[in-house]
Amino acid sequence: MKSHIQVIVAMRGDQYKIFWHLIDQTQCLFYSRSSSAKQIIAKNSRHYIQFDEPSLVIDSIRQVINLGRVLKLDKMGENTKN
Repeated sequence: MKSHIQVIVAMRGDQYKIFWHLIDQTQCLFYSRSSSAKQIIAKNSRHYIQFDEPSLVIDSIRQVINLGRVLKLDKMGENTKN
């Protein structure tokens, strides 16, 4: 059963280049657990993505919050139909 929990994984660009073959193998398992999972490659970042590309982290957080609001509104709408 898939979860509807929003998951965003940010990976630094240099790490993706090194581990791409392992990442591709494990992504299928990871993404199969959530219908809302996605990966973002921080191409201009090193270890501390939040310092190197803060806008990427902020945008990801906003996406999670906005999806949570939409799902909450959808659920509230389902409750008023009953």
